[in-house]
Amino acid sequence: MNLVTGYRGTKHVTSADMAAFNRVIFGDGDYVIQTGDCLAASYSDTNILRILDGEMLIQGHHARIKVGTYEEVALTDGTSGTYRKDYIVAEYVKASDGTESVTIKDIVGEEASSASAATLPTLTMEDLTQYGNTRQVALYTVTFSGLSAGDPVQVFDPVNSLFTQVQNLISYTSDSDAYMELFCGSSPYARNGVWRGKDLTDVYTVDELHEKVAAGDFTDLYIGDYIDVSMTTDYGGTESVRLRFAHFDYFLNSGSSKLTDHRSVMVPEDCFATAAAMNSSATTEGGYYGSAMHTTVLPVYYEALNSVLGGHILTHSRYLTTDVNTTATSGAGCNLTGTATGAGGHTTQLCLMSEPMIYGCAVFSSSGRDISDACNQLALFAMAPNMRCAHRGSDSGTWSSYWLNAVASSANFSRHGSDSFATYYSAGNEAGVRPYFLFG
Repeated sequence: MNLVTGYRGTKHVTSADMAAFNRVIFGDGDYVIQTGDCLAASYSDTNILRILDGEMLIQGHHARIKVGTYEEVALTDGTSGTYRKDYIVAEYVKASDGTESVTIKDIVGEEASSASAATLPTLTMEDLTQYGNTRQVALYTVTFSGLSAGDPVQVFDPVNSLFTQVQNLISYTSDSDAYMELFCGSSPYARNGVWRGKDLTDVYTVDELHEKVAAGDFTDLYIGDYIDVSMTTDYGGTESVRLRFAHFDYFLNSGSSKLTDHRSVMVPEDCFATAAAMNSSATTEGGYYGSAMHTTVLPVYYEALNSVLGGHILTHSRYLTTDVNTTATSGAGCNLTGTATGAGGHTTQLCLMSEPMIYGCAVFSSSGRDISDACNQLALFAMAPNMRCAHRGSDSGTWSSYWLNAVASSANFSRHGSDSFATYYSAGNEAGVRPYFLFG
């Protein structure tokens, strides 16, 4: 192994060693560094192009025009009645005797009879990392119309120095929102893995949030972010509701009628203020789709919430249970009888969550019919399991159980307990109401 940065008693550090070191730090491309005058170009006389000071790397080989100085290159004269396109390049050459140089040069294109027919010349771009000897890095193009040379057009994008890049990274990390945007981009999938929990109530209007989500623009939206609204119903009167972003594009390309538009699942942080029963008696006949909760209670909340959300709650298709075999053994175990045997594609607006949406798996669901297309855990509960816990109304200090949509038996639906455990409960009893809905 060749020790470069070590004393060996003889001169041994070569330009190739330094170029290799620069490539390790900066990469093996060709770069003009954003410093000084950044190799700015202008005419000092007819067809004399002046290049001001700057620094660049040509596959690790450092070349520079010193600060306060410049270099000039004489352009090849044009010909009357013709058109031509030239490259102004920084040309690295390694001669046969091993000497190296970088020169600003005019690489002349072929003359043409019209501007549209004029083409740029082909540059020599040998790979210096593989023992190439010549590499021409384009800095500007110049177009000739007859004898007249047009203004130089810059073709390189200057890059920040390593120090500036580190400073920018530090500024990103000190601004957590900018840092997250840097790494998440606009993709909903990366954002489903990032918890933020920011209040967006006064940041965006409801219509602005709708437009962003519907357009698939998830910038500055993260799991746990929320808005606060106030709704009025015949059940709980006027109450405050905190609505959190729970998952982006959860139902994309799913459902009996494929959902192909971008949408977000939103979930109230707490149960609504008034508890309700699934049915008027201890029966699951008709499944979740036929329950009083789905047919009577949730539509009231839908009308109230949809009104304050500007009509932006989406009606979407779901597979929901419709039939229960009251004598069959339940998949929930616990010696329960009664299992969901029928389900169909139905439209819904507000809908109770499935067990997998909360826990990531089925617990007391009587059969696979209870799960269907709501089979994944919502990002909200994956990122912050404590969010499974909910109060009875946002202004209450009382922890509440709440209904889930799975049939557990002929008499019970599944329920999330007030002590944050999975359980089931008689359909005729009351528990909290905490549905999800699609927004966007």
